[in-house]
This record gives sequence, structure tokens and C-alpha cells, in this order.
Amino acid sequence: MDWSKAKSVMIVALLLTNIFLIYACVQKYYDKSAVADSSSFISALSKHGIEIKTDIPETKDRLPILSLSYTKPGKAKIKEILRKSDFKVAPRASEKVYKRAADKFMEELGFSMTDIFSGEVKANGKVVKVAYLSTYEGYAIYAEPLYVVFKNGKIVGLEGKTAIGFPASKRQVSVISPEKALLIFMSEEGKTSQTTEIKSIELVFWVNNENVDEDELVLDTAFPAWRIIYGDSKVRYIEANRE
Repeated sequence: MDWSKAKSVMIVALLLTNIFLIYACVQKYYDKSAVADSSSFISALSKHGIEIKTDIPETKDRLPILSLSYTKPGKAKIKEILRKSDFKVAPRASEKVYKRAADKFMEELGFSMTDIFSGEVKANGKVVKVAYLSTYEGYAIYAEPLYVVFKNGKIVGLEGKTAIGFPASKRQVSVISPEKALLIFMSEEGKTSQTTEIKSIELVFWVNNENVDEDELVLDTAFPAWRIIYGDSKVRYIEANRE
């Protein structure tokens, strides 16, 4: 008998058993017909290495699947706004200052800050990009962002397009609770020797374009998902329309 191979099989089997037992243990705090006791749920997760460092939000029973269309202001309009208004900031200004200037520019272009919001700020040498994402009925749409591009502290244009969401059909899908999303996260993450901190959990719309051909329709479809930020600002999306 190949003992090294048998040992490897036994280790994998034990790991899978541990994950199953953890999931089963914490699952008792989740009930489809009632909201789980938050403190008991958080305590149960903590015993298995998942520390919740944020409030667990309320959920919505049903949400639509969104179809997305993309738009971008014309070059002539962008040039006109840049010609008549000054959006220059100090090249080494803070992210907050860059976002404030970018917000003003987007409003001048006709965007409402209730329909879009600024996300991450990327800096690469003299170039700084402020990302913008759209919303649908107050829920963020995590698709390819539109960037306001600065060079040496001066806005030089836009990069990308804005996603506009609208229901793909009248049918809405059931949305799992944040508690169940955390259980799924835990089962996918598996048991480790280190504690995993959950910094935020938010219900959003998400375009899952991983391992998908660019020509496929799913690139233009956004599904309800729980966006979990954990550890060193890592992001995990848990599809919320799971049954």
C-alpha cells in the first residue's frame, strides 16, 4: 500500500469533515422563517475563526436581475466643460481632494451624485484615476467603472463607460440573508489557523465576468450579490440569488 498517498487522502477527508461540521454547527443559527439572533450568530462565527467587525445589514426579500447599457459623454462636451471650469488640484493632494474635484467635474457633465458614486483612487506616477460606479434604487452596481483621469493634478478626460441598470424582466429573484451569505463565505473559505475579520458586508448588484467570454451576454447582466470585505481589504462576492 502507498502509505503517503493514503495519508494524503485521509488529511483531505478530515479537512472536508471539519468544514462540514463547522457549517452545520453555525447553520443552526440561521432560519429562513425568522431573523437569527445577531449576537448568538456572531458569537458562533467567532468560535470558528470568523470575527465580525461590522453591523450585519437588513436584507430585501426579492430584487431584479439587471440588464446593463453603457454610456459616456461625448468628447466635445468634455472639452467644453474642461475649457470653462478649473478642476486642477495639487498633484500630491489627498484622495479626498481628488474625489471632490472629480465629483464636481461629473456634476458639470450632468451626472447626479445620487445615481453614481466615487470608488477607489488609483495612482501611477503623474496619473491619478478616480473610479465611478452607478447605482440602481440605492444599490451599487459593481461593473467596469468609469474613470476620471488626472495628469499632474489636471483632469485630462474620461476612461471607460458608465453602466446604466434596468430590470431584465418583471420576474424578481429571492435574496438570501447576510447571515446565510456569511455561512457560504465560511464554507468556501474553510478552516484556517488564523482569524478572518469581516470588515463590511453590503448588498449590491454584481457583474461576474470571471472566466467568461467577452461576447457572452452575462457581461451585461448584473445579479444581486453580497459584497464582503475581509482580511487585508480582500473582496469576495457571494451571489445572493442562491436558493
